[in-house]
Amino acid sequence: MNSFRKTNFLIACVSMGSHDATGKGIPALQIRKAAQWWAENRSAAPDAVRTDIGSALGLLAAHPGIGARYEGAKVKDIRRLLVRRIGYFLYYRVTPGTLEVLAVWHVSRRKQPSL
Repeated sequence: MNSFRKTNFLIACVSMGSHDATGKGIPALQIRKAAQWWAENRSAAPDAVRTDIGSALGLLAAHPGIGARYEGAKVKDIRRLLVRRIGYFLYYRVTPGTLEVLAVWHVSRRKQPSL
């Protein structure tokens, strides 16, 4: 689980029971892959993924209820926030003192994440 502190929340990139080969949560891997692709293919704004997701996490830490409820989830209380410039949704939930990022999903994907 990758995490860092913003305001009074612990923000964690976690997954619903699955991890990559390093043992870190899948959302952290999704962010790294998206940032790498963006840096290689978007020369006008190579750091947009890191910048925009960082800003979105700060916004969510300050206002965790701002994201829309995700009704397609099997688990209760999942929300999602669109990071518009880069076209990614952050799927997350809030538990006491923690903002858990469950998935980072590009809008062009036809299916939604299985949460």
